[in-house]
Amino acid sequence: MEKKEQLESLYWEVKNCSKCKLYRGRNNLVFGTGNPDADIMFIGEGPGKQEDLRGEPFVGPAGELLTAIIEKGMLLKRKDVYIANVVKCRPTIDLRGERDRPPDKDETEELIRL
Repeated sequence: MEKKEQLESLYWEVKNCSKCKLYRGRNNLVFGTGNPDADIMFIGEGPGKQEDLRGEPFVGPAGELLTAIIEKGMLLKRKDVYIANVVKCRPTIDLRGERDRPPDKDETEELIRL
């Protein structure tokens, strides 16, 4: 199976995952984006509010900085690297999503098992 096919299969497995509580508060699954064959990968902890709304990692303020680093500092295009988060659903203090929090150990371990 090619890398793109593996990622597509993993995408659907994660999209249908309900092993931790994070899926209950998400608007969108925030999977990886970019070139799956890239030599460079950036990994964040988990999506924030903007990422959850758009379904794409690093599109909020941290994403603007990351894009500037990639394009101006590394002289690459964002689409030439792969960008993802450890957890694919936004971890918040409560289900209303007013404040982000780092993912806990159980949440990250569930995804590692996939």
